[in-house]
Amino acid sequence: MKDRHPKKCKIQQRGLTLVELLVVLTIIATLAAIIYPAIIDSMKKSQAAMIADRLDAIEKAKVQYQLDAETAVPPSPTPFPESHSVDFPPLQKYLLRFGQQLQSQGDLDQGTGGTFQLDTWGGKSLV
Repeated sequence: MKDRHPKKCKIQQRGLTLVELLVVLTIIATLAAIIYPAIIDSMKKSQAAMIADRLDAIEKAKVQYQLDAETAVPPSPTPFPESHSVDFPPLQKYLLRFGQQLQSQGDLDQGTGGTFQLDTWGGKSLV
């Protein structure tokens, strides 16, 4: 009589050998070494673009603030003396118009790696 249940072959499971594991790790490390400089470069470009956008918004906000302030006060030969500086709160609503949603002056520095000082701008007082 034939056996209805044939003998089951034992399937031998084999894991990764040390050499195979080292090859995989080497490939991953090589890919990471190739991609890492590109990621860092793109982060620096992104940061530079953000800083340029923020500087542009600050300059536009400054100009708009000056134009609004000139119409609010009677004209004078020097409506903005060099000793006068603009604080953040008056500029905040203008910065919002130019896409900079900032809650405090400290937010100007966020993600830039530096410090924005509203009282000095290119060696001149920012007014």
